[in-house]
Amino acid sequence: MEGSRNSLPLLNLAWKPSFFWDGRVATLRQQVMHPIKDPLEMNETPERVVARLQEDRRYRAAFEKAFGSPGITEDRMGLALEQYLLTLLSGTSKVDLARRGKATLTEEELLGSKLFFAENDPARGVRGAGCFRCHSGPLFTNHAFMNNGLDAEGAVKDTGRERATGNSADRGKFMVPSLRNLLLTDPYMHDGRFETLEDVIEHYDRGVAASATLDPQLAKVQTSGGLKLTAGEKQALAAYLEALTDGTE
Repeated sequence: MEGSRNSLPLLNLAWKPSFFWDGRVATLRQQVMHPIKDPLEMNETPERVVARLQEDRRYRAAFEKAFGSPGITEDRMGLALEQYLLTLLSGTSKVDLARRGKATLTEEELLGSKLFFAENDPARGVRGAGCFRCHSGPLFTNHAFMNNGLDAEGAVKDTGRERATGNSADRGKFMVPSLRNLLLTDPYMHDGRFETLEDVIEHYDRGVAASATLDPQLAKVQTSGGLKLTAGEKQALAAYLEALTDGTE
């Protein structure tokens, strides 16, 4: 059975204030147990998983070595999963290396960076995509819940953050994901509706749908007819986004 939501990247989790697309869980320790219980994922109980681990001498030995005493418990299993996930970090993308003077962005990637960090303001002759407003800082996310115009009013099937809060003002809002390692995390959006970065860029360029909870800046762009990026600008923006995927130093 397939679920209705796309998997979020498991990177740089130490800095996340909440988990899942709707933020319904506050800590990573809580989050790691949910897939075990979820009927669309493992559909198990922690007690049965612990029992199966205890049947394996290799796991019994590993838990004893890790915790300093014998015994496998739900708490220890959660702690072990949490600690492993905290080791999954990103920071060796071409963009990172360029900032350290170890790589050089191409002219196309530099144009993409300029568009990424510029607000679209036709009245002042400024061309930009405004991505930085939501995908800011070293993690390329503001960790906020926002409606990015995927569905028009009345067409929302997954109400997002509203499921967790019960507040209609949160309808259609989802956690802003990090843009790091984008080439490894397709498809895109909470429901995986976009297969490529080019699809995502097309959405923000002309496909944003109006609704009551739409992000105000996106609403401004939507009512003005979209970003109106050229084909070359879209290609440059995609090139910069691709440069956010980790490589090796």
